[in-house]
Amino acid sequence: MAARKVPKRTVASDHNSRSFSPNEVFADRIDSDLFLRQSKRSNYCGIYSAGMLFSLLGYPTTRREALRLFGLRNSNPGYTGTTHHRMGKVIAVRLGAPGWRWRYYRQFYFRSVVRSMFTHFTNTRRPTLISFGAIHKNGVWRCRHTAVVVGATDECIDLLDPLGAPPADRNAANVYLRLNRSIFVVGNSYSVQTKAEVGILHWK
Repeated sequence: MAARKVPKRTVASDHNSRSFSPNEVFADRIDSDLFLRQSKRSNYCGIYSAGMLFSLLGYPTTRREALRLFGLRNSNPGYTGTTHHRMGKVIAVRLGAPGWRWRYYRQFYFRSVVRSMFTHFTNTRRPTLISFGAIHKNGVWRCRHTAVVVGATDECIDLLDPLGAPPADRNAANVYLRLNRSIFVVGNSYSVQTKAEVGILHWK
């Protein structure tokens, strides 16, 4: 899971919301070779999510290539995960993005987080990354997890998640965070640590 280390934190503010669902646009760009599945015992979620983001945007990226972009070998015993700052820099270079920053929420305020996503989607019409606290199904293990956001409404966030199964045909998402009093995870066994910080990558 991704560590967090950035030079400056920007706390996002609320604004008007709208829905964004790019599944039909991006679904045909992820296939079995480009879906980068993560072991629950590894810390590659940030790297694999960045790799799948590149594939969605027309830069097919294999597991080996994703690791190389972050300066890693195929095997990296003891690896503890990348940082938000490193993810931002790699994505900016790979996509030629002139600007990027992570926007943070102190907790998983669902509607506020979604509105921050809408700002990015409105500006770019492209998917991005989210980082949030996750709790293993045993209720004990906690970590910071990173996934690709491929769509959102006021009640649901659609993820392409390296911890999930490969997405169904013609669907870019494989895990869904649904709001119903609390946040429910559909498509995976972890739960969301709602009291942990959430980060949304804004790039252009």
